Amino acid sequence: MVNRGVPLASIHVGGIPVMPAFSERFDRAACAALYGLDPTRKTLLMMSGGEGLGALDVLAARLLSMGGDFQLIALAGRNEAMLDALRKLGEAHPGRMYVSGFTPHVERLMACSDLVITKPGGLTTSECLAMQVPMIVTSPIPGQEERNADYLLEQGVAMKAVDAVALEFRVRALLSDPNRLSAMRSRIAPLARPYAGRFVMDTVLDALKHTVTEKAMSSCVVVPGKRTLALVLWVALLGFFFANVEIQIEGSAGWAANLPTWRIEHHWLLDIFWGGRPMTGYHAWVFPFVALFFHLPAIFFARWSWRIEARIVACIMTFWLVEDFLWFVLNPAYGIARFDPVHVLWHKHWVGFAPTDYWTMSIAALVLFLMSRQWESGSRCSSDE
Repeated sequence: MVNRGVPLASIHVGGIPVMPAFSERFDRAACAALYGLDPTRKTLLMMSGGEGLGALDVLAARLLSMGGDFQLIALAGRNEAMLDALRKLGEAHPGRMYVSGFTPHVERLMACSDLVITKPGGLTTSECLAMQVPMIVTSPIPGQEERNADYLLEQGVAMKAVDAVALEFRVRALLSDPNRLSAMRSRIAPLARPYAGRFVMDTVLDALKHTVTEKAMSSCVVVPGKRTLALVLWVALLGFFFANVEIQIEGSAGWAANLPTWRIEHHWLLDIFWGGRPMTGYHAWVFPFVALFFHLPAIFFARWSWRIEARIVACIMTFWLVEDFLWFVLNPAYGIARFDPVHVLWHKHWVGFAPTDYWTMSIAALVLFLMSRQWESGSRCSSDE
């Protein structure tokens, strides 16, 4: 793959994913009991894929005829004719053979087995390696299966039988030499990849994580995104409408001066938290109302996070800034020309051409908007496209 131009960093060798059951370790005696097998006897598992291709009955008959203290498991897959032939063969050799069609529990049969006789398909050999069972491979298809067979033979975990005679010879050799069979099994562990599926998923998720992080970081810029600009414009529109509402309510007497409501002119807490302005019954209710109004989407969609809260608070600040300024600009009794400390007595502290509150709230709102774009679930940058 490197020779064909694939970057080395993009190549990950993890094995063929197998079902999670093949990563488990089963009790041999318990599995043997499920199928009426003797866990103390050498057990051979013969299989040729889900479709039951190959003269499995002929090979099974030859092995059973050679004698010896072993038992045979034969899987016919979905080949009903082969299944019938194997069952008849099993009836002729009672106590030595277990026959089955397609089964979703091959791993349990492998747990009972000392040797698997199979075609060297990629998935089947991966399952055998995961269960750490040596193999005799037969009839490899030219190409991929031949290379699979070569690899298994080179690693010393399998033998190859080109025909029935060779198969009988290999089986006799292994049954007569248990140490050789054990040695084949001992070499399997470094080759097995029972968690290949997890490796693939972790590799893909890790790559996606880095891709998303890089994309998110590239979007974490000071320039506001389209959604943020649209949100600010919408909040400004709300401020415009509410400014006109308050003009109709208050007229030329700002800060609820002429409204029939209670009023606290002086208090040390008002100096600290309220900029020295009076507290009125009108403002005591309207400010919480606006705060609750801006939280309505979070409540309605039952979705909240610190990122969302930061954006909500930034919107509330922006709303009051726009609304308060437009109250003066649009009010016939004031206009932009009378927006100064002389005519606006309830804003007691000014810096330059604007009240101190305008500056502090503008900076706070800007910081919260930027944080809401960069801070998602406490750590990740979020795209604002």
